[in-house]
Amino acid sequence: MKFFSFLAFLLFVSAAYVQLNDPDPYIWASLYTSIAILSLATTFNYQLPSITLILTFIYLFAVICLSPNFLNTSLEAFSSIQMKNQQHELVRETWGVFICFIWSSYLYSMTKNTSKNK
Repeated sequence: MKFFSFLAFLLFVSAAYVQLNDPDPYIWASLYTSIAILSLATTFNYQLPSITLILTFIYLFAVICLSPNFLNTSLEAFSSIQMKNQQHELVRETWGVFICFIWSSYLYSMTKNTSKNK
């Protein structure tokens, strides 16, 4: 678990860094940075179940709001790092938030399982 949490930390920090050149960096960099911090905390066995649950609901809300973009998913949106059009950017952002939601849900379930075992 520690290895995957640290790996997730590195990936989410990288994602936050890449967002700094985005037209709206504050939203996306903060979403990725927050899950990166939770991943790092989990790496050191520091669990924050209430914050993790709140972030999970924030990510779920964002996924629901961005969900129409799932229908526009194509490999073309991921074929280049550069933003070719706004639709490709929305597809990438939607999938990024979805990954954050999945990971935060997993972290929350792990904190609940750990607290039950104590």
